[in-house]
Amino acid sequence: MSTAPRPFAALSAADQRRAAALAHAFAPTRWPDADAARAELGGVEFEGGATCFTLWDGPRPRALLAIVVREVPIKAEAFITAVTVAEDDPRAFPPLLAAALACLDDPDAVRVALGVAPRPHLAALVAAAGFAHHEDALRMSLRGPDPALAPPAGFAFTPLAADDPEVFRQVANAAFRAAPNGATLDPGEVAALRAGAAHPDLVGTYRQGAAPVAFHLLKLGGDAGEIGEIDSLGVVPARQGRGLGGHLLAAAVATLRGHGARAIVLGVMSSNTRAVRLYERRGFVTDAVAARWYVRRPTPRSA
Repeated sequence: MSTAPRPFAALSAADQRRAAALAHAFAPTRWPDADAARAELGGVEFEGGATCFTLWDGPRPRALLAIVVREVPIKAEAFITAVTVAEDDPRAFPPLLAAALACLDDPDAVRVALGVAPRPHLAALVAAAGFAHHEDALRMSLRGPDPALAPPAGFAFTPLAADDPEVFRQVANAAFRAAPNGATLDPGEVAALRAGAAHPDLVGTYRQGAAPVAFHLLKLGGDAGEIGEIDSLGVVPARQGRGLGGHLLAAAVATLRGHGARAIVLGVMSSNTRAVRLYERRGFVTDAVAARWYVRRPTPRSA
């Protein structure tokens, strides 16, 4: 039995597929198939798979998790996610966690957030490692009438495919700089969004006059694209509190309906109470807790 974690990036193509299949089987709502899991685990979010760690029992993958480190120099925060540990294999968690924390130059100086599926055995493992529950990732769906679409004067959408990618990146990063579990986009991710959009109007920037003020990122899922997902939307800080969020939401719903979506879903952190209230006022209800997030705060330095 192997006890040394191996980075996803160092695995053979066949072993990457095996590890991705394990992740998909553990969390099918996060990854609809093994190909989606493989793309994320080996993607830019996890440094091409260098910060995703796997544990093996001979040729069989036992467990895995991954850490996002890009926010460390920006906000002194790291995020551990994709935790795939079976209930009958709790000993797999400590070495994987240690491998993830070893990616940090000074783990005690960083706020580490750790997200897991809402399963009791994972909560116990995380608590034993010194993490405290902080917030939940909620899954919401639209149950009421579609929000009324009434754009403010001079408010217009530009698809990312027809815009400067750096404008989109700056708007998205500004909108989420202070958001719970907010993360920054790098140019490579923006390029991937631009290339991967099923339709041009699913990702882009809103301007009021000439000023970029907001963005949305939408997706279509299900066998026939019948599930519309509002992946993210946001307003730059200088324009928040002026009612633009309600229009963004209505425009996102209308865009997804235009592509045949029968159901509309989104995710939001429970601590983002302003966004939760907005969604509830517009007819969304909470269906489930998609993940529970725990935090280990930096260790205070002695004088």
